[in-house]
This record gives sequence, C-alpha cells and structure tokens, in this order.
Amino acid sequence: MLPETDRAFALAKYTADRAHELELDRAAGVYEHGYFRGVFALNGAAIAGFAALMVKDGKLPVTGRGYTDLAVSCWVFGVCFAYLAGWAAYEAQKAYVAALRARRHALGLGLLGRNDPAILGIFASDDTDSLLSRAKERQETGDAQWKGAHFVGLISAGLFLAGVIFAINALRS
Repeated sequence: MLPETDRAFALAKYTADRAHELELDRAAGVYEHGYFRGVFALNGAAIAGFAALMVKDGKLPVTGRGYTDLAVSCWVFGVCFAYLAGWAAYEAQKAYVAALRARRHALGLGLLGRNDPAILGIFASDDTDSLLSRAKERQETGDAQWKGAHFVGLISAGLFLAGVIFAINALRS
C-alpha cells in the first residue's frame, strides 16, 4: 500500500483522469458532428455551385458533359471518403479514450484494491498488468486508425481537387 500522502496524490490524479476522460468523450462527440457538417457542406456547396454555373435555361449543356460527370463523381466519392476518414478518426478517438480508461482502472486497482471491481468498472479477473496491456493495445489500435483516417482524408481532398479541375474543364468547353 502507498504512504498516505502518495495515496492522496494518486486519488486526486485518479479523479482528474476521470474528469479528463469524460471531457475527451464530449470532445469526440463534438468533433464527429462538426466534422460531418463541414464535409457535407463543403462538398454539397461545390456540387450546387458548379451545377448553378453549368445550368443554362434550366438544363445542363450537352458540351462538356463528360467533364461535368467526372467533376460531380469526384465530389460524390470525395464525400464518401471524407465520411470514412471521419469515422476512422472518431474510432481512433474512442480507442484513445479506452486506453486512458484502462490506465485509470489500473491506477484505481492499485489504489483501492479489488474490494469491489464493479465500482472500479473492471472485471473480477482483471489485474494491473492485464489492464496496462489492454491500454497499450487500445493505444496502438487508435494510432493505426488515426493513420488510416489521415490517409483516407488525403484521398478525399484529392478527389475534391480533381473535381475542381474537371469542373474548370467543363466550364471551359
């Protein structure tokens, strides 16, 4: 068992870690909503603006139609990839919070003992080493998901730019 001063500090840290974990959960939700609103607004506005420029007398012109289709296709696929990137980033955030939670549970187990595992939010079979191992695994999962989100996000941005290039060509023809 820890000396009383160290125990008081560790309990205060445990409490602060829990508050931090709750704030990360809230931030993940705000991120998810804000991200998807922005992605859909940007790509939707691009499609709507482009259609407004292309429409003449209420109809799309026949000339430049191939570029028009390519531009709109790029933007639609860009939205799909942006959605996947946002989902992967959100899942990464969840994995990071789960890693933090497992580390906090390991600290709580060391401080409070295993008198009542349900209060700590752990299984009766959990020990400090298994919780720290779980935290490391979840951290690595989050890192991999974050890298995937970044890569898919770059694909989405590339599709958006390709759509702009095709739109410019459609407007020129």
